[in-house]
Amino acid sequence: HLILSLFAKDYVWCVRSVNNEQDMQKFVLPQQLKELVLKNVSSDINYTNSSLALQRKRFKNLKKIFSQIEQLNINDSFDIKIGKKWCIYDSLRIYLFYYLHLVKIYLPHIFDNNDDEFLHQFRVNLRRIKSLVSIFKELFESDIYQKINSHLRDAIKATNKKRDLDIFLANLNNCEEKNDLTEFIQLLTEEQKAEEQKFKEFIKEKKIDDIIFDLEALLSENSNFYVTRLANLPAKEYIKNTINYLYKKTMKAIKKLDNQTKLEEFHKVRIKIKKIRYLINTFKVYSSKKQKKSLTKYQDIFGELNDLKNQANMINNYIPQCKNKEVLKKLLNRLTKDMYLQKKIILSKQSYTLQQTKPTIVAGTKVPTTP
Repeated sequence: HLILSLFAKDYVWCVRSVNNEQDMQKFVLPQQLKELVLKNVSSDINYTNSSLALQRKRFKNLKKIFSQIEQLNINDSFDIKIGKKWCIYDSLRIYLFYYLHLVKIYLPHIFDNNDDEFLHQFRVNLRRIKSLVSIFKELFESDIYQKINSHLRDAIKATNKKRDLDIFLANLNNCEEKNDLTEFIQLLTEEQKAEEQKFKEFIKEKKIDDIIFDLEALLSENSNFYVTRLANLPAKEYIKNTINYLYKKTMKAIKKLDNQTKLEEFHKVRIKIKKIRYLINTFKVYSSKKQKKSLTKYQDIFGELNDLKNQANMINNYIPQCKNKEVLKKLLNRLTKDMYLQKKIILSKQSYTLQQTKPTIVAGTKVPTTP
């Protein structure tokens, strides 16, 4: 049997070769290494009997804060003052744990009643987690980031269509042409139920449970086991620099838009806006009033354009199936005009335009004219 200990600064690696599993189970560490191992080896059960890697830096034990978060209800607010000496990873995982807690709260109520707000909040908190993980992806080991990002993307994608249908049906049920759109509304309602069933199957397959389990294991780990050295950097400067960098990058992307820009590019810019909004709303004290105000304004108008585009696509898909095609074509024409107007509003970048003019989303109201 061979025990090889290599000391380099304060890193320690211990390698042990054995003849069989029984010898491995009987192996006892030398006393001088035992305490060090207990302090530094990952407690994650997924790594039982795996290679032994002792870590240099340990993060804060956030068990007490996590316990407080788990006591919060839906309507309880949460915020925490980040200490001057806190590292970025400790600060980040507190809020990721909080958003994950909200996901767990909203999940059981999504199908309880006809209130779409539960699904909306479930999606919002999943997107918050995904956005923050994406923004700070350099803190995570590459394979860990890829796994988490992929799982979160699948969960959000499973609800996208249903959410779009919920919004469109709510608008159609309040428009003047409702009686002429009975067949169309019925078809959309059937698709809505089908999408709901797909999401139920997604939950039954415990894919959401797997995501929650993996995230909880990641956030509860107090060592460098899943993260890079960047995770040890001071939180305050890292967050402020990230916000300023992403804000400038997003504003440049908005300025590049013009009348020839395709709707797909507007959608990409909208995603950038949402990501930095989630970041700023999480770490509120590290952004300026100007940043918050302009991003809020842009997210609203980009969101309306996206809703119009999704609704126009749904009408196009159903025109061949519906008998009353003329009504649908009329509605599609109105939405197309509204999309054009919404693009003009975005490109104008004038506050009075945003305050005084808003396009319609469905038929039945007068299309405003640009000032």
